[in-house]
Amino acid sequence: MLKLNPNIKITNIEELYYIEDRSRSQLYRIASPEHKVLQFLTQNLSIEGIEQKLKQNNLHIPSDQVQNFKTRILELGILKEDSAKQTPVEVQSACTNIFHLCFPLFNPSRFLKWLANLKISRYIFSLPFLLVILSIIGSGIVIFLRNNDVLMSSTSLFQTSQYIPIFLLVFLASTLLHELAHGLVCTYYGGRAKEIGIGIFYFIPSFYISLKGIWLFKKTFHKILTYFSGLVMDFFICSLFLILCQLFLQSNIILLFSKILILSAIIRTFFIINPFIESDFYRILTHLFNISNLRQKAFLTIYDLISHKTRTIQSVAKREIRFSILYAVSSITFWIVVLTFTIFLTRRFLTNV
Repeated sequence: MLKLNPNIKITNIEELYYIEDRSRSQLYRIASPEHKVLQFLTQNLSIEGIEQKLKQNNLHIPSDQVQNFKTRILELGILKEDSAKQTPVEVQSACTNIFHLCFPLFNPSRFLKWLANLKISRYIFSLPFLLVILSIIGSGIVIFLRNNDVLMSSTSLFQTSQYIPIFLLVFLASTLLHELAHGLVCTYYGGRAKEIGIGIFYFIPSFYISLKGIWLFKKTFHKILTYFSGLVMDFFICSLFLILCQLFLQSNIILLFSKILILSAIIRTFFIINPFIESDFYRILTHLFNISNLRQKAFLTIYDLISHKTRTIQSVAKREIRFSILYAVSSITFWIVVLTFTIFLTRRFLTNV
């Protein structure tokens, strides 16, 4: 007999059901007919019996599509055979490959919840305060453009080994503030930050934060703001130090910190706006188009079109199919260009040695 995996949590929002696999930090979205099939599968009914039950509920779904759905559900581990005792496994971090090496430090949920419940938080998340933040960032951008030569020159500050520890400390500190901004906004709107730690992402040391519940936010704006908050924090801190540079023109320490913060923001922005890795902008796309696990589904869509297979019961919306194909093709093209450029630079370096 099939039973729901104890690590699975299903949440209903309007006519959609969100399946959260807490053991693998995966999220799947199914429609109401698919959820009906999922319920019937746990009742030990045959495929033909499920088809008859669906007809009684005015749902006409062929048995082969029900079988395909059952196979896929078993592959994902959402349902399991009740042959052995099942116990929930500890929730694992999403950092499971060589590009995402993570070392958890602590659970910040209690601290962030305390911050979110402070009276001052209501003013921080108000429109007037947002306008103040944007004005400070705007001032910082103007100062940067006017003093671009000074800020981007004097690279000797970074060429001496004595500044490397300072660079790493400031870079990690700004990254921690970046991640805490994500966690605070997520907590304020009803989500939860379950883990914060340090790791190496695409060979760059950095802090990270693991968030839960963003998909359950009813307003898309809250989801987008949660992911954009880190970038806003980066530009806000840079702008504050640029303003200090204007006030204290003779301070080399403030100038050094400003350069490090600007470089840190540039590095993070490159990864944040890249939609072809699991970046903040990638997650914004998944929320804007309401497609969970976008990258996985995009390549599965390409595979289904090539192999003429059907993976879902209800036909996927044409809009979602078109966007998935566009994303998959764009992603493949992007990485081919990156690989080609890397090979070109490597060959050029080797020939000049």
